[in-house]
Amino acid sequence: MDRFESVPTTWDDVRDGQFFRIVCHLLEAHALEGASALLAFNDSELAAS
Repeated sequence: MDRFESVPTTWDDVRDGQFFRIVCHLLEAHALEGASALLAFNDSELAAS
């Protein structure tokens, strides 16, 4: 059994889109907004050069 968790470092439209569609019914809107803001803040494609 592998005890190490692998966390993806890139956005995958299919995988990550499905995740947010699932959790949108489980979490409050402000929690999802915060998570989205953190993801956007750490997105190297959107970072100012």
